[in-house]
Amino acid sequence: MLSIVVVEDHDMLRETLVGHLRAAGYRTFGAADAEALARELVDVRADVYLLDLNLPGEDGLSLARRLRASEPGVGIVMLTARSSVGDRVSGYESGADAYLPKPVALDELDAVIAAIARRVRPTVPAVFVLDTVHSRLIGPRGDVRLSASQVALLDALARAPEQGLTTEQLVRALGHPPETYRKATLEVHVARVRERLEQVGAGRDGLAVVRGTGYRLMIDVKVRRTDGRRTDGRRTDGR
Repeated sequence: MLSIVVVEDHDMLRETLVGHLRAAGYRTFGAADAEALARELVDVRADVYLLDLNLPGEDGLSLARRLRASEPGVGIVMLTARSSVGDRVSGYESGADAYLPKPVALDELDAVIAAIARRVRPTVPAVFVLDTVHSRLIGPRGDVRLSASQVALLDALARAPEQGLTTEQLVRALGHPPETYRKATLEVHVARVRERLEQVGAGRDGLAVVRGTGYRLMIDVKVRRTDGRRTDGRRTDGR
């Protein structure tokens, strides 16, 4: 699944774009500016960035140059109310793949994202299955055995909206009260889940930290249960 980050300081526009792209099937995150991007989404590896040109602090052109230098293969789309040829040239020179004027036409945005998607490689283009019956995680590189705690954490994350949970929610998923549970113990469990994800092919970005909040799965994990069904409603026994 393609991963997209929208960096836009106008709250309503950012929420509109994030909601539209999620509805289109993309894993999408939002940040208000470059500082929020670095602070809140430090562990998110995006395939495409949508950048507002007139961001507070570090502007979109500077951010685009920095992203292009650190991630040469990433897709970059500039969003701005400026429409002069000089502004568009500046955007392209900063590393942008496309330049969309505001207000953004969602049909055009869809076409641009689809075109970029043909060039960039999604972060983890694979299917992962959590087998809760046999306590195993299955991926493109094989399968691994999981502890009961690892199954509980992955199961809770896979079923959560946007596959993300707060630390308190994860502690409750382990069957403990958050008030008395040590954060360091949860971090140990999370580190081991990351190791298992990496072993089956998810890479180091399979489970990301949401700074100050909790954790989010960056891959699609389907949960296989005792009734032969997965969380997406399709049977796993061929019927």
